[in-house]
Amino acid sequence: MRRRTIVAALGAVALLLATGPTAMAAKPQITLIPVDEVDLIDCGAFTLEDHVFGTIKSRFTEFPDGSARDIASIRLRHVVSNPQTGESLSSNDVGVDKVTIHPDGSATVMQVGLISRYRIPGQGLIAHESGVSILFFTGPDDQEPDVLFEAGPKDDLEAALCQALAP
Repeated sequence: MRRRTIVAALGAVALLLATGPTAMAAKPQITLIPVDEVDLIDCGAFTLEDHVFGTIKSRFTEFPDGSARDIASIRLRHVVSNPQTGESLSSNDVGVDKVTIHPDGSATVMQVGLISRYRIPGQGLIAHESGVSILFFTGPDDQEPDVLFEAGPKDDLEAALCQALAP
């Protein structure tokens, strides 16, 4: 689910690169990005709403060779709910994402941290995703990056949430 947020952030980084020399700085440009969005999870017979909110603190640096680096501290919360039943589950999404934009416009993203951990009170853990992921995007419009490396638990979050929040 964080991958969607990363794709949006890559678009923002591409926009900063497009501004040209005015974006160049010896020190990182620090931006606090508020996040408050709702994504839909299709469960076949019903749909869940994933309300994501919190902040991303971006430290963006552009280099003379046309490359750039963004180190983002992620502090998000997911509340996934079934509008039909009113039931919901929540998870923190915290960690650090390091984005390297290469001179050709491609990007490498390294995610480190807790992406999600959903528990049902009295039942325990139903889905968990954490660890390290390294993704390669061919450009700002790439919606399906290549996975170069992954370590840590990577449960099927959407399937687990659909099962847990079924009417």
